[in-house]
Amino acid sequence: MILDSFGFHIPAYLSPIITFGTVGYFFYLSRQNLAKEEIRG
Repeated sequence: MILDSFGFHIPAYLSPIITFGTVGYFFYLSRQNLAKEEIRG
């Protein structure tokens, strides 16, 4: 949305894809970290 205000044309579907990708990535990292902690006891 910020790039759109500077005149760059960005498709409307791109923002949700980036958001879900970012949240999904950190969720994945969190799950891995929890699994490591569970193994350690």
